[in-house]
Parts: sequence; C-alpha cells; structure tokens
Amino acid sequence: MTEITTIKIHKTTKQTLDRYREHPAESYDQVIRKMAKITEDIRSEPELSRKTLRRIDESRQSIANGDFSTLEEVAERFGIALPPRSQPSSRKVIQRSAQRLARAHAQKVARRG
Repeated sequence: MTEITTIKIHKTTKQTLDRYREHPAESYDQVIRKMAKITEDIRSEPELSRKTLRRIDESRQSIANGDFSTLEEVAERFGIALPPRSQPSSRKVIQRSAQRLARAHAQKVARRG
C-alpha cells in the first residue's frame, strides 16, 4: 500500500506547480516527480538537459502559437477511425495512446541531440 502525506506549500508555489501541469487531471505528485526527474537529469547530464529543455520550451511555444494537430487530424492522417463522440471512453483511450506516442517521439528526438 502506498503511503500518502500532506505538505504545506505557499500559494505561489501551488501556482507554479499549476503552470507545469500538462493536463488538468495531472496530480501535484506527478508534477513534483516530473520536476525532480528533470532536476536529476540536469545534474547528471547538464549539456544534454539544456538542449532538451530548450526543445521543450520551443515545443510549448509552437503549441501556444497554434502549431499542432488535433486528435481528429492525426487520426485522419494515419487512417485511424475514431469512435463517435458519444463514446468518450474509447476516445480517451485513443487520446492517451496518441499522447504516449508523442512523448516517445519527443524523447527519441531529444536523444538524437
């Protein structure tokens, strides 16, 4: 059984954590673990980490500028038939799969340097 604890943080710290959430359902535990992993990576391979963080920032800026594909566009491009919107659970499974593929691709690109 996983133990859970409660910690007190300043409101500004919570706001910072909120900015690093990649989706509304991401828990603060997940955000903190992600930040800790990034910190560990930076310490172990500082040059690679700088490049990776720069690429992440560039990607986030691209998304903010509207340079991305919707789930429907990706499905059409790869010939995937999406279930109707009346079946949200099936769409969520496909959406999670697409997110995993995108993360795997981003990691692969980052490793190439």
